[in-house]
Amino acid sequence: MTYEEALAWLYARRRTGERGTHRVRALLARLGHPEAGFLAVHVLGTNGKGSVVAYLEAAFRAAGLAYGAYTSPHLVDFRERIRTHLGPVPREAVVRFVAWAREEAWEEPPGFFDLATALAFLHFRERGVALAAVEAGVGGEKDATNALSRVERSEERRVGKECRIGCSSRWSPYH
Repeated sequence: MTYEEALAWLYARRRTGERGTHRVRALLARLGHPEAGFLAVHVLGTNGKGSVVAYLEAAFRAAGLAYGAYTSPHLVDFRERIRTHLGPVPREAVVRFVAWAREEAWEEPPGFFDLATALAFLHFRERGVALAAVEAGVGGEKDATNALSRVERSEERRVGKECRIGCSSRWSPYH
């Protein structure tokens, strides 16, 4: 499989059934819980999340940390979403992950964001990331990034009314 074929398969994944973290949690369990291997700053809100992740990434780099960053959407290439102190996720890692995910039997097939989130957390573990800045997707308690298990801090940015409804109890900048 080529990188382009792997991306085509990823982009075609649609969430089915109810929104929630159950699909991404099933993925992470099959991968041996990579989300447990690093601390995270969970960046939430309506506007400015990508900028906050960029600032954190710059600070982590300046401090010499083994860091990760996960953002969406990408501008040019999917690999922009998943970065570490060693650079963007390699094409080969994307292909390897997609080949694995395609062969798995899923009770409820994971959607694109579930898969991208699991790939990011797996890549962070493989690269020895100590601290990651993780941007929430659609937000709220059902966002795939809520599968993070070691949140050091949640950073809330300009939260709009649509993000205040139904957010989890841990959704606070004061963790």
